Amino acid sequence: ARALRRCGDGPPPLVDLARLHILGGEAVQGVRCLVVAADRAAAAGDYATATALYTRAVAEDPRAASRVRTAGRLARTAQLARAGDHVVAAVRRVLDEDDPPPRLRGEIRLHLSVVLRNQSGGALDSLNEVARAIPDLEASDPQTAARAMAVAAIPSIKGWPVERHRFWLRRGEALTGRITDPVARAAVAANRATALMLLGEPGAWAAAEELRGPATTVMEAAHHTRGWTNLAHAATALGYGARAHEFLGRAAAGLAGTSSPYLEGLTQTARLVLAWHEGRWHGLHAAADRTARLYAEIPDLTAEAMLVRGLTALHVLGDVSRARLDLAEAARVTRYDTGVILTASAAATARVHLEAGRPGQACEAVAETLNRLELTGGWVWAGEVAPTALTALCESGQTERARRLVA
Repeated sequence: ARALRRCGDGPPPLVDLARLHILGGEAVQGVRCLVVAADRAAAAGDYATATALYTRAVAEDPRAASRVRTAGRLARTAQLARAGDHVVAAVRRVLDEDDPPPRLRGEIRLHLSVVLRNQSGGALDSLNEVARAIPDLEASDPQTAARAMAVAAIPSIKGWPVERHRFWLRRGEALTGRITDPVARAAVAANRATALMLLGEPGAWAAAEELRGPATTVMEAAHHTRGWTNLAHAATALGYGARAHEFLGRAAAGLAGTSSPYLEGLTQTARLVLAWHEGRWHGLHAAADRTARLYAEIPDLTAEAMLVRGLTALHVLGDVSRARLDLAEAARVTRYDTGVILTASAAATARVHLEAGRPGQACEAVAETLNRLELTGGWVWAGEVAPTALTALCESGQTERARRLVA
C-alpha cells in the first residue's frame, strides 16, 4: 500500500489501496480510502461508482458510528444510481443494528424511501419508510423534514389515498421558508412540482418554473433534472404533450453534466411513453425492447418500457399473445406507479377481450385498477381506463356499477 502511494505523480489509486489495506488487516484504513474514492466519484457526478464504493465501505467497516455516516452517503447517492437489493439491505442493516442518532436515522430513512420508490421496493414500503423518518426529522432538522414531506406528497395508484399526499404537501409548504441549503431546496422544489402535476393541480405549472434557477452543485443540478423528467412523465399522462417535450429538453440539458443511470433511464422511458401517445410508432417496439433489457434491474423503468412494448405489439404488430404477456408483466413489475402503467395495461387488456366478445373478462381485466382508483381517490389518472371500463361494464350487464363509475 505504501509503495502504491509513492508511485506516480497523480492522485493515489484509492480503490487499489483500499483492497491492499483490507487484505493486510487494516480495515479502517481501507474503508477510509473507499469513502474518499466514493466522495470523489459522487462529486464528479458518477453516482454508479460512488454507490458501489459506499456499499463496500459499509460492508467492510468494523465501526458502527462510521457505518452510520457512510450509510447516509450511500442512501443519498443511490437515488441516482442503479441501486439493487444489496444496497437496500446494506442500509437497512445499519438502521436495524447500529442505532443511528435520530437526525441521521431520519435522513437515512428519507433517502432510503426514495431508493425504494424509484428502484427497489414498492409504493407502500417507500411511503411507510418516509412516514417513519418525519418524526425524527421534525424534532431535529426542520429543513430535512421539509424534504421528507415533499417525498411523502408524491402520489401513487398503489399507495395512500391522495388526500394524505395533499396533507403532506401542505405541511411541507409551511416549512419551505426554513430551507437554506441549495441541494435541499432543489430536492423539495422538484418533488413539490411533481406532486402537484401528478395530482392535477393548476399550481404545478408555476412550481415547475421554480426549477429553472441556476444550479451551483452537481447534486443540485441532478435534482433539477429529476424534476424535469418527472414532470415530463406526468404531463404526458395528463395529455400535455407539448409541455412534456419542453420538460424533456430541459432534462436532456441537465443530463449533459452528470452520469446517473437512473435519470438516463427515466428520460428514455419518458420519451417512449410520449412517442406512444403522439402516434410516433415507427421503430418504437424495438426501442422499448432495448430499454426494457437495459434497465431490467430497475422495476419502474422496466415496467414502462414493457408497457410500450406491449402496446406496440398489440396495435402495431398485431401480436395479441405477446402483447398480453408484456401488459401483464408491466402491471406485475411496477412498484411506484404514478397512474400510468396499471391504467394503460388494464385498458389495453380489456380492449382485447371486448374485441373478442368477452365483456366479462374485460371487466376482470379492469377490476383491480378500478379498485385502486377508488381506494386512493386518484381519479385524475382514470382517463386511460375509464371509457373502456364503462364499455365493459355496460356490455356485461353491470349497469349499476357503470353508473357509479361516472357519478
